[in-house]
Amino acid sequence: MTELERLRYENECLRAENALLKKVKALVEEREARLREIGRKPSKN
Repeated sequence: MTELERLRYENECLRAENALLKKVKALVEEREARLREIGRKPSKN
C-alpha cells in the first residue's frame, strides 16, 4: 500500500468515525431534551 493509499484509507476511517460520533451526540442531545420536557435531569453517565 502506497503512502497515498494509506492516507486515503485513514481519511475514510476518520470520516466514518466522525459521522458516528455526530449521530451519537445527536441522540444524546435528543434524549436530554426529552428528559427536560418531562422535568427530569439527564444522568451524568
